[in-house]
Amino acid sequence: MNWVLIMAGGAGTRFWPASRLERPKQVLKVNSSKPLIRETVDRVLSVVPKNRILVLTQKRQFSAIKKALPGIPSKNFIIEPVGRNTAPALGLGALTAFRRDPQAVVACLPSDQIIRDKNKFVKVLRTGIETAKAGTVHVTFGIPPRSPETGFGYIERGAAAGKKSGIPVFNVKRFVEKPDFKTAQKYVKSGRFFWNAGIFVWNAKFLISELKKYQPEIYGKLQKIRNEKDLRKIYPSIAAISIDYAVMEKAKNVRVIPGDFGWSDIGSWSAFETIWKKDPAKNAVRGKVVTVDSTGNIVDGDSKLVALVGVRDLVVVSTEDAILVSRKDKVQDVRKVIDILRKQKQEKYL
Repeated sequence: MNWVLIMAGGAGTRFWPASRLERPKQVLKVNSSKPLIRETVDRVLSVVPKNRILVLTQKRQFSAIKKALPGIPSKNFIIEPVGRNTAPALGLGALTAFRRDPQAVVACLPSDQIIRDKNKFVKVLRTGIETAKAGTVHVTFGIPPRSPETGFGYIERGAAAGKKSGIPVFNVKRFVEKPDFKTAQKYVKSGRFFWNAGIFVWNAKFLISELKKYQPEIYGKLQKIRNEKDLRKIYPSIAAISIDYAVMEKAKNVRVIPGDFGWSDIGSWSAFETIWKKDPAKNAVRGKVVTVDSTGNIVDGDSKLVALVGVRDLVVVSTEDAILVSRKDKVQDVRKVIDILRKQKQEKYL
């Protein structure tokens, strides 16, 4: 049967001050009246019922995540005692699905992405599931690049591997890390590269066997986890490593399916420049915002009125207890604020 595994364990530190440890990015309402994770679940309900949706999260976030997802059975929440990156997390999710359904085909989705064309997404997702049913292939989605982005990993496609439901499927030639700008320009110009969306589909049994092959230590420890007590005891000792490094870059049988469904990765506040509506001065704004002689700013006035006068290319975020002001080209450094707050033991702002 089809299963969906939603990855919801990230803290979203680059979305401070809106995102906090107990109110992570995935429960924020940044694109509609629903939290991002609720949008993710609603998007797949035509593919799987709620009782076959698993949610990976962490203890401090569990309450907020569960509240955002009414109808998901309590037993379907997998609570990591500590974060261990995507390879252990996805392995744990695949093992959970396999133990409940040995024929499980699992689509693994981030909880914090925006997808504008739900129907196209579902069609591509079904194609990925159908491809993965063969049981011996890794399936990932590639986003046709709209610009030479340096903040994404890329996937280079190889030879065509046929079509399913009219959608082309390609072999993967290689995965590449985040490039510099000139390299990204070459990738886009070549027409052979996709942005790596971090969306995967596997036959659960196959992914488990691949972990055994490429990461035997992780596989061995995951196999010993049978209950919550085991999880708390064993999981923290597992090496933290991404699924890309652990398996995907080593695997031989990987497919990529192009996904042109209006995808946006919400990696930092700068992402909203292309998501929120812009005023006549090209400021991307949400909430109560007034601008005077100001242009190119990203402003979230969700909690109180924000007025900008004579400034440009800033990110301004106002919450009940904190305000962020950053140059747009420095917004990736917001996480450094978190580091300083930790050192100062300012836990109430984390």
